Amino acid sequence: PSGAHFVRDLYGERRQSTKDDLINFVKLAHLSPSIHTTGFMPCQASDVNRNERYLDALYAHIKFSDKPFNGAVGSALEATHSIDIAKIIFGGDFLTDHQVLLADLNVRSPLKFDQNTLDVLQVYASSNQASVISSMALLGITCPMSIFGALVQVTAEFIAGAVFAQIIQPGSPVVFGVFSA
Repeated sequence: PSGAHFVRDLYGERRQSTKDDLINFVKLAHLSPSIHTTGFMPCQASDVNRNERYLDALYAHIKFSDKPFNGAVGSALEATHSIDIAKIIFGGDFLTDHQVLLADLNVRSPLKFDQNTLDVLQVYASSNQASVISSMALLGITCPMSIFGALVQVTAEFIAGAVFAQIIQPGSPVVFGVFSA
């Protein structure tokens, strides 16, 4: 899972982020009119067991904000827990026709999906939840140096992920995300 491992407190001191910091970031995002989603892991709760941090993040988003948030994507189990919790909150039938979670997934450019990404995409697609499929293309390193060549590659990577999601669940929502440098 992503998220800052360190934060600066009000006194300018750098320290490891904690569960309280995670909760406070979610609360701040909730209060801001300029932020429309609280994301998922704004910081790592270093005082919580690594294997349970995603559960604390899910809880914080559910308890302290009513804005949309991302589900866990660290493994198929984390994704399944996210979906199961969403079913408890919103009802299983509601999830069939409504997207309440977003999975933020990265392609391993060039042109490769790792098994974990495919497993997580399968969990979200099978539950009709949205997935952002983002290429991690670096011009001249993991994709062609030209802008045109890079666009062709990241589009091909997105289409591959979108087709996989549609094979799992026709009509499953996917979003074209690009991160390139």
